[in-house]
Amino acid sequence: MKFNSKVLFSTGLGVISLILLVYFYFLQRDFSRDYKSVVEKFQVLENSFGQLNYEILQSSLFAYHNQDEIANRVDKIETNFEMLKSEAILQQPQYVQVKTVLENLNRTVEEYVSGINRYMMLNAGYKNSFVFLSTHAEESVKLFPPGAHIHAEIHKIVNALSVARRMLDADYLNSIAWQLESLSGDDEYAKDQREFMETFILHAKYITKNFPDYISSINRLLQAQAELRLNEAQKLFVSVAQSDVKTLDQLALLLFILIIGAIALISILFYRSGKENIHLQRLQQDLRRSLSHDQLTGLLNRFSFDSMLSETDSPTLLLINIDRFKHINDFYGTRTGDVILNELASLIQLQMLKDYNPLYFRLGGDDFGIVLYEIEEETAIRIAKAIDTTIEAYPFIVDGIEIYISVAISVNHTAPYMENADMALKYLKEYHNEKVIYFDESMRLKEKAQHNLATMKLIKSAVENNQIVPHFQPIVNLYSREIEKYEALMRIELEDGTLLFPGDFLAVAVQTTYYRDMTRIMLEKAFKRFQKFSYRFSINLSMQDLMNDQLMETLINVLESDLETAKRLDIELLESEELDDYSYVTRFIKRIKSYGCRISIDDFGSGYSNFAYVNALPIDVLKIDGSLVRSILEDPRSLQTVKTIVVFARNLQLEIVAEFVENEEIAEMLTELGVTYGQGYYFGKPSTTII
Repeated sequence: MKFNSKVLFSTGLGVISLILLVYFYFLQRDFSRDYKSVVEKFQVLENSFGQLNYEILQSSLFAYHNQDEIANRVDKIETNFEMLKSEAILQQPQYVQVKTVLENLNRTVEEYVSGINRYMMLNAGYKNSFVFLSTHAEESVKLFPPGAHIHAEIHKIVNALSVARRMLDADYLNSIAWQLESLSGDDEYAKDQREFMETFILHAKYITKNFPDYISSINRLLQAQAELRLNEAQKLFVSVAQSDVKTLDQLALLLFILIIGAIALISILFYRSGKENIHLQRLQQDLRRSLSHDQLTGLLNRFSFDSMLSETDSPTLLLINIDRFKHINDFYGTRTGDVILNELASLIQLQMLKDYNPLYFRLGGDDFGIVLYEIEEETAIRIAKAIDTTIEAYPFIVDGIEIYISVAISVNHTAPYMENADMALKYLKEYHNEKVIYFDESMRLKEKAQHNLATMKLIKSAVENNQIVPHFQPIVNLYSREIEKYEALMRIELEDGTLLFPGDFLAVAVQTTYYRDMTRIMLEKAFKRFQKFSYRFSINLSMQDLMNDQLMETLINVLESDLETAKRLDIELLESEELDDYSYVTRFIKRIKSYGCRISIDDFGSGYSNFAYVNALPIDVLKIDGSLVRSILEDPRSLQTVKTIVVFARNLQLEIVAEFVENEEIAEMLTELGVTYGQGYYFGKPSTTII
């Protein structure tokens, strides 16, 4: 009986110890996972704030800096902040203070995001005017006689604006106001000189008026305390979590006492406990490393690459991209793709690179980078070819399946390093010339190297066989819901009835002599159709089309052939990055408007440069870009942008048309915002029929 009691006691003690052991294991595992998740999100937010400040400084100092990265950083901060507040561990009672701090931080984050949005709008307008003034000032040499005092005054103003931009100091603009007044007060200017001065002074006053607010917005963003308060919340969380760790340690001690007779179980318990504690202690160090290294491959990441470029001199970049890697993921699965990426990270680290102090990066999904120093062009190309040969010959074996891949490699020694290497890589993939390419300024990668012969033959046939046909899409008054206008859109109708859209042929057409014929045919056919109707109608031309003398002669001839129909024509101008002669375009637009035509800017809101067109050119209509309209109900940013455009257009007394109206809800929203006209599949698809 006594023996049985000991057995039962030992058995009971063992069962209790086993239950407690299992409970303790799951408790500590869940705590470790939740703790890591919260700390990771704190670190991601801290990194995002730092990177965002870096992007803001870059955007303020460089005239041509893409602001999309700033918007992406803001989205990342908002998303991760919401995820952090929703973490399961923070819902526990002991973390109520941490949760309260985060809830109180909501307003700070919202104000910070609002400040970012205001900064982006100010930055766009300020830089557009500054770039415009820098190019516009050179025209004074043509308009005013040599030695005229006006040249010196203009250059003083431009120099003062330039110094203020570089120094981010509005005090450098104190002397501009009286200089602008002295320029505007001269009544002896000729007409073209006066137009030049009015435009110049308008943009200069715009900058001087908004620059202090612009500087203030930058300073407010850089001095924001959101990051500091986030660190306070993190410290508070770690402090509370340490109390939980102490509780876990106390439970471990209790287990030690209970299982004194079960040394094996105690050993396992302490082994796991010690392992988890070591894991927690190393967690902070691992998270720090994750900010600079890719989690999958262990290579340096894109953030480290950008930081390295700011601290190094004359590197050579080898940009490596896996051909059709998406197909591998789609066919074999992402796990297989990850295995290939991980093995490739080791494969590219050839012995022959060690003499050039190599740094290895994973720059994106299937993009890898190798940075070398003090290396000749021929040697870099030879190394790139060796890497290509090594990769193509290597069998990636996953689950018993051999997979072979190929890569494209661009070699670049010219700043900006990543941008130039990426352009060269795209050129290489588009034309399939070789596996390795060396970037050189003389390559002129932004231009097409050759025409698409098949498309050119199709265009030639379409012009000769009357296959250029206009389709007409209605534009509806959102208040009366009546059709008041139509837009004429170019199509090519093949013999089998297939329709080709501009995206299929226009890029090639504009490089041929047939482009003028296609535009002439569209104009003539559109004019002929609308001689029978009273609607206004529109056609699309690019800003560069207005610089084409032959094409514009064709347009004038068509307008003069039917003056009554010409009064109902709207010309929709497409944005162009290469427009540099505003005065010529302005004169020609005024000539076109003398026939009764109206001018509209198409796809407004798709970029920042078209704000300059509205300021500099005599515009009548703004067409809001369809990508904004389509997402207006789901995306608050799109809604805010459309509201801003409506206010902007009203202030300039411009008519507003919204594209891509796809349903009644969008139409109603646009009506409430004050948009007058809508165009989209909800009102009617492009067709040959006019109601």
